[in-house]
Amino acid sequence: KLRARLAESYINARSPDRAKSIIDELIADDPENGGYRALRARCLLNGGLLDDARREAIEAVSRDAACIPAYMVLSQIDPSAIDGEILTNLQAVAASNDRAKSDRALAHSAIALAHESRGAYSQAWPEFVEANRVRRAIRGRLWPGSHFHCRVAAFRLDPRRSGPHKPQ
Repeated sequence: KLRARLAESYINARSPDRAKSIIDELIADDPENGGYRALRARCLLNGGLLDDARREAIEAVSRDAACIPAYMVLSQIDPSAIDGEILTNLQAVAASNDRAKSDRALAHSAIALAHESRGAYSQAWPEFVEANRVRRAIRGRLWPGSHFHCRVAAFRLDPRRSGPHKPQ
C-alpha cells in the first residue's frame, strides 16, 4: 500500500521513471492486481507512451472490472475503447451504491466521455449531469472538468430534436 502511494506520488510529480521501477516491483509481487496495472498505465501515459498505456489500462480492467483509475486512463487516451463489456462493467460500477461517491463520479465521467467520443451527446449529457450531481454531494461544487464545459458550450439543444447539435 505504501509503495503504491509512493509510486502515485512520483506519477503526480511527473517522474514516471522513478514510479515505473516501484510499480514493476508491485506487479511482480501481485501480478493479478488491477490497481497496480492502472498505476502502470498512468505512468506510461505521463511518459507519453499512449499505446502501451492503453494496453495496460485494458489489462487492468480485465483483472479488476471495478478499477476506476484504469477507466479514467482509457477515457483520456481512447474513450472509444470503452464499449461493449468494458462499458457494461463501468456502468455497473457507476450504479453501485457500495462504491465511494468519488469513484461513482469518475465512472459517470468516463462513461460520458465514451459516449461523447462516439458523438452520442444525448447519452453523454445525463452522465455528465450525474457526475456533477454526485460530485456536488461530495464537495458542494460542480465537477471541475473545464474540458467538458468548453465542449458543451459549442452545442445547443434544439427543442425539435432529441439531442444536441452543432450551431449553424
